[in-house]
Amino acid sequence: MRATERGLLEPGGANYAPGGASYAPGGAVAWAPASAPMAAASYAGGALGTTHVMLGVQEFNDADFWEPIESKVMLAFDSSYENLDDWIGFEWGGGVYFNDGDRATDGPATPGVLDYSLDSDLEMYEASLGMRRTFLRKTSFRPYIGLGATAVYYEAEQIESGPPVPPAIDDYRARIDHKRMTFGIYVHAGFELQLGENWMLGLDARALRGTDLPEMFGHGDLDYDRASFFVGFGG
Repeated sequence: MRATERGLLEPGGANYAPGGASYAPGGAVAWAPASAPMAAASYAGGALGTTHVMLGVQEFNDADFWEPIESKVMLAFDSSYENLDDWIGFEWGGGVYFNDGDRATDGPATPGVLDYSLDSDLEMYEASLGMRRTFLRKTSFRPYIGLGATAVYYEAEQIESGPPVPPAIDDYRARIDHKRMTFGIYVHAGFELQLGENWMLGLDARALRGTDLPEMFGHGDLDYDRASFFVGFGG
């Protein structure tokens, strides 16, 4: 063996080990893998964050008051953030609702006779903030529940019209236009089905209670029940 080769393998030599070779006592060259195989991938996130864009049907709890606009397709969203070390996280969201229509109603001159018309027009904007708990957080199927407070701004108009009220000779017409903010408590539940790293589908059911809508043709509210399908992203 040439001196230069012997010097590379002797103690104190350069111990040059291409591909993982190293010096071993006794002159042997020990070969070691450059790196160990990586462990199987696992859920490494420290938090769960999602956003849902929801399309569904919303129906007012006071259906008689809002007929014929007691139900309508609505568009809404919600977002949530939960630290995996905490039992509960928080959520926020919003939604919009537009509808108008008219129906026959008891007139002021001849109660019980459906010869008058009530036209209703409503715009409703909702913003909410609350708490959420997601179960089975590290799986692809995740049920959840949420609870919180909602602020609702609405613009409502109702027009009642019909034949003249004797002794008047002009057609009867009464209009109420109302804009204000009201508040309520919501609860909802649903599930997410994770389809990939960032996308999911799911269903959500929600109820709102405690809102108030005075000074219309009678005293009503904006409480509702809602069922929706959503597309979400995050995870």
